[in-house]
Amino acid sequence: MVERGLGVARLPGTAVADALRAGTLRRIALGGANPIRRRIVAAARIAPAEPSAALDAFSRLLERIPEVVSGALSMKRMSRDE
Repeated sequence: MVERGLGVARLPGTAVADALRAGTLRRIALGGANPIRRRIVAAARIAPAEPSAALDAFSRLLERIPEVVSGALSMKRMSRDE
């Protein structure tokens, strides 16, 4: 709706990164508004065996998010002991 000129929305930058780059949306300042911050985590069950090929591939995909999503932060890989 915002892209059609029907209002204003407060959204995470990662959600509209492509539209901002394309110029179909523009960033505006909202006085007194705090930035939207979300912490997203990935969790896997602790198992004695090595991770499956699917879990390993998914982990590698998560590590690439900052390359493909503007403004996304790197994933911190935690050890089994953390």
